[in-house]
Amino acid sequence: MPSFDAGLDLTVAEGITNGELPYRDLRYFYGPVGVFSLAAAFELLGTSLTVAFLFGFAQTIAILSAFYLLARRWLEPVTAGLCTLLLLTIAFSGTFFDFVLPHTNAGTFGCLFLILELLALTHRRNALAGLAAGILLLTRPEFAAFAGAVALGAVMGQWRDAGPREAARMAALLIGPALVVAGVVYGALASTAGWHRLFFENIVPVDFARISGGRLQGGWAPFDLSSAVALAARGALVALPAIALAMTISSMRSRRDLWGRLLALWPLAAAVAGIALAAAIWRLLGIFPEARIQVEDEAARLLSAMAWLPLPALGLLVWSVLRLRRGEAAAWRDWTSDLALLAGASAAGLRTYNEFTTDSYAPYYAALPILAAGLLATTLERGGREWRPVGQIVLGVAAAALALHAYVGLYSDDVATVSTPRGDYRWYRDGGPEVEQTVRYIDRRAPAGAPILVLPDDPGLHFLSGHRPALYESTFLPGTLDSEGDERAAVRRLERVRPPIVVFGAQRTDNFGFAEIGKDYNRILVRYVRESYRPTARFGDVGNPTSENLPARAFTVWERRPEP
Repeated sequence: MPSFDAGLDLTVAEGITNGELPYRDLRYFYGPVGVFSLAAAFELLGTSLTVAFLFGFAQTIAILSAFYLLARRWLEPVTAGLCTLLLLTIAFSGTFFDFVLPHTNAGTFGCLFLILELLALTHRRNALAGLAAGILLLTRPEFAAFAGAVALGAVMGQWRDAGPREAARMAALLIGPALVVAGVVYGALASTAGWHRLFFENIVPVDFARISGGRLQGGWAPFDLSSAVALAARGALVALPAIALAMTISSMRSRRDLWGRLLALWPLAAAVAGIALAAAIWRLLGIFPEARIQVEDEAARLLSAMAWLPLPALGLLVWSVLRLRRGEAAAWRDWTSDLALLAGASAAGLRTYNEFTTDSYAPYYAALPILAAGLLATTLERGGREWRPVGQIVLGVAAAALALHAYVGLYSDDVATVSTPRGDYRWYRDGGPEVEQTVRYIDRRAPAGAPILVLPDDPGLHFLSGHRPALYESTFLPGTLDSEGDERAAVRRLERVRPPIVVFGAQRTDNFGFAEIGKDYNRILVRYVRESYRPTARFGDVGNPTSENLPARAFTVWERRPEP
C-alpha cells in the first residue's frame, strides 16, 4: 500500500531526487541499491505512482525471466514453467510484500540478484557471480547471508568436483568483486553519513532491534519445538496427498473397469481422513495451540500451498551432504551447482520458515526454495511411472491455490480507487477513501513544499501529498526514537522547522511490544504535538485503530496552534 510500508521507499526515493541522502538526511532501514534505482526512475520519468508501478513491473519481469533461465539449468521446460508460475502467483500476491509495489525494493533487488548470482555460478562465470553477490550486500542484510550460503555451497561443491586449488580460485573470484562493490558504495555513503549512523542506526538498527526485541520477525523464525512441529505439519499437508495421489495413479493403471477405478481413489480419501484425524487429535491434546491455530489458518486461506516450501530445500540439502560424504556423484547437475542452490534455498527458507507465506517477507525469499521443490519433483519422477506427474501436479495446484487466495479471497471485498496528487491506486473500500481525504486535506491546508509529520507508521503520506518529512525519521515504530534524548532532539527540530500539519494514523503496534504511540512509547514527542497543535479534521473511525501494525484506516489531522 503506497501510504503504508511501501511508502517509505517512495518517500526516500523522492527525497533523493530533491538532493537529500538516505542515512544522512533521511532514515532508511535497508541497503541503497533499490531505493537509489527507484530514485533514478523518478528522475528520468517523473515522480509518480505510475513510474513506481512501472519500475515494479520491470523488476518482476526481470525476476521471473531470470528465474526461468535458472530453473532450466536443472529442470525440463514443463516443470521449470510450473515453478515460474508458482513464483508469479507469489509476485502478484497483492500483499505488502508483492513484487510490483514491494514493502522495499531492497527485497525485490535481493531476490533478483540472488537468482543472478546462482545463474552466473551455473555458467561458471564466477566473477559475475561475485558482482551479483556485491549488489546483494547493498540490499537487505539477510541477503548477504544468502549470498554467502550460495558461495559456500558452490566452493564446497567445486572442491569435490575439481579439487582444492579450483575451489580456492572460485572463492577469490566470488569474494573479491563482492567486497569491492560493497566497499566502494558503503564507503561513499559513510563519508557523508558516518559509519555508525549508516550501519547501526539504519541498515542494522541495533537500538530499534533491542527495544522492539525482534518480536515480529522472531516469530517468523523462532527455532523452537513448536515451530518445528508446525513446519512438519505443513509438510504433511502436502506430502500425504502427494503420496496418496501416486498410489491412486498406480492403482488406476492396473484397473480397466469404472468401479475398479473408483475404488482406486481410496488412498486420497484415506489421506484426507488421516489429515482430519490428526488435526482433531492435535486439537484434543491441546499442545502447541498457537502453532496449531497458525497451521489451520494457513490451510483455510490456501497458504499451505506456500508454507511447506522450506522443507524440500532443507531435506534435499541434508540428503545431498550425506551423498557427498559417501563420495557419490551429484544427483542433478554437478556438486558445485547443486550445493550452491540447496545451501542458498535452505538459508532463504529458514529466514521465515515459521510463516513462509505472503504475510511475511517470504515472497522475497521464495525463488530458490521453489526451485528446490522443482528438484524434488524431478527426483520423484525417477521413482516410477506413478510418481512422474505428481511433482508437477503439486506445483500446479500450489500456484492455483495461491492465485485463488490472492484474487478471490484477498480481493473478494469491495475496493475503491484512491486518487492522490501522485496518481491513483486501488485499495480496500475500508480505509482507501480515508487516505484520499487525508491527502486532499493536507494538500489544501499545508503550503507547497512545507514539511509535515506523520505518526506512527504511514510514511507514504509524505510521497502521496508531496510534502517531505519534518524529521530525520519517516516512521515511528517502537524503538525508532530509542531514548528520551532522541525524542527531545526531535522536538527541538520540530520547533525549528514548525511543520504546519501533523497526521496521526489510528494504528496500534502491539506486535512490536508497545501498543500505542504517546502512551506506551514516544510520550515526550506526542506530548509536544498535543501542546503545540490542535485536531482540526478526522477521517474514518479514529476510535477503532487497526492492530498488529496493519495500515491505518482512519486519520486525525492536527494543525499548529496560533502563536500567542
